Amino acid sequence: FAPYRNYLVVQANSLKHLLPEDQEKLLIKVDEASGQNLHEELSSSFEFNFRGHKITHEEVASLRENADRTKRYDAFKSIADVYSRKENQIVFGNLYSLVCKDGVFNKEVRKYKAVMSQMNFSEEVSDEAVDTLISTVKKAYPIYHEFLKKKKELLGLDDFYIHDVFAPMASGAQKPCSFEDGWKLFLGAIKDVDPLLHEYSERMLEDSRISVFPKKDKVSGAYANYMPFVPEFMLLNWTDTLSDVSTLAHEMGHCFHGWLSKKQNPLVYGTPLTLAETASIFSETIMFDALMRTEMTEVERQRAIVQRLDDIFGTIFRQISYILFERRCHESFDRNEPLTYEDYNRMWAEEVVALYGPGVEVDPSLVEFGWSWVPHIYHTPFYCYNYAFGNIISLNLVQQYKNAENKQEFIAKYHEFLLAGGSERPEDLLLKVFGMKMDEGFYTMALDSIRDLMQMLKEPVAV
Repeated sequence: FAPYRNYLVVQANSLKHLLPEDQEKLLIKVDEASGQNLHEELSSSFEFNFRGHKITHEEVASLRENADRTKRYDAFKSIADVYSRKENQIVFGNLYSLVCKDGVFNKEVRKYKAVMSQMNFSEEVSDEAVDTLISTVKKAYPIYHEFLKKKKELLGLDDFYIHDVFAPMASGAQKPCSFEDGWKLFLGAIKDVDPLLHEYSERMLEDSRISVFPKKDKVSGAYANYMPFVPEFMLLNWTDTLSDVSTLAHEMGHCFHGWLSKKQNPLVYGTPLTLAETASIFSETIMFDALMRTEMTEVERQRAIVQRLDDIFGTIFRQISYILFERRCHESFDRNEPLTYEDYNRMWAEEVVALYGPGVEVDPSLVEFGWSWVPHIYHTPFYCYNYAFGNIISLNLVQQYKNAENKQEFIAKYHEFLLAGGSERPEDLLLKVFGMKMDEGFYTMALDSIRDLMQMLKEPVAV
C-alpha cells in the first residue's frame, strides 16, 4: 500500500468530518435543491450598454484594459450600471449570505476548526500555512502601491484612478513573432536550464500534440490536457506576439508536469491546486528571463516587465484580497452577525482601497459591487488563494535555481518534486525535496523576487 499512502491518509483524515450516512444523503438532496446555479444564470443573462451598443460581460471586461482612458472609465461605469442595480444587489446579496451560512453550517456540523479549514483540508495544506500566506502578502501591499506609483509615471498621468490600474503600456509598433521564431526562442531558453524539458518539448511537436493556430470553431485561449493513461496535448491560439511565447512556456510546463507524474499510481497522480501551477510558472519565468536577454528597445523592455508584474500582482495580491473579503464575511456569520449586500459593498470597497493604496483614487460607486461578479466566492469559497500559492512556490524555485551553485543538481531535485505528483502533501514535499518550510520566510523569498523585478523597472540591469 506504500504507493497509495497519501491517498489513504487523506481519506482516513476525512472520516472525522463525515456525518452518518442518512445525514449525508439528506445534505446531498438539500444541495441539489439549493439553486446553486442562480448566480451564473443571472450574471450570464446581463447585457452592458457601452456607448450605445449592447455587449457581453467578456467584451466589457476586456475594455477595462483599453489604451483609451475614457473607454476604460466607460467600461467600469457600464459594469457598475448593471451590477449596482438594487434588484440585482438584493439577489446577489441573499445568494452570498446563503453561501456564508452554508459554510458556517459545514464548519459546525463537520467539526472544522475555522471557516477556511474545509478548503485547506481539500488542498492538503494546514490552516497555519494559509494564514501565514495571507498575513505575509497583506503586509507586502506597499510593494504593489510602489508599482502602481511607477506605472502612473510610465503612463505619463498626472492623476491615477481605479480605471487606470489595468491600463496597458503604450504599445507602439511591436515586432511580430511567428510560431517558428517563438519556438526557437523557447527551446533556446530551456536548453541549458532543463535538457529533459527541452527533449520532451521537441517530442511534443514531433508527435503533433500541439494545436498552434486559431481556426473556426476552435476553443479560445490556451489549454494543457494531461491524464494518467493518455499522451499530453496542448492547445494554443498563436497570434504572432511575444506573449504567445510565454503562453507556450506556461502550457508546456503543465504538460511536462503531467508527463513526469505518470510515475505515480493513478490515485496519487494529480496534485492539489496548490501545486498545479508549479511547472507552468517555473517555465514561464525562465522564458521571461530569456526574453529580457533578447534585443529590444527600452520601451519594449518596460512594457514586458510591467505586464509581468501586472500578472504577478493579479495572481498573488489581488487573489489574497478576495480571500480577505471572503474570510471577513464568513467569520461574521460564524459570530452570528448576519450581513446584507450593503455590508458586502462596504467591506469590498475597504479591501479594494487597502489593496491599491493611497496613490489610487477609488470611486466606491465603480467598485463596491465587485464581490457580486466573482464566481469563485459563490461556487468554491476560498479557492482563489491557490493562485497565490502556485505563483509563490514557482517564484521561490526559480530564485533557488538562480542561487544554486550546482544548477543541474537543483534541476534534478525539481524533477523529483514534479514526478511526485500527488503522492505527498505539499508542505511535506517542499520540506523533503528542497528543505523549504511554508513559513513567513518562504513567502518573503518570493516577494523579494518581485522586488528584483521592480528594480529592473527602475534601473534596468542584466538578468
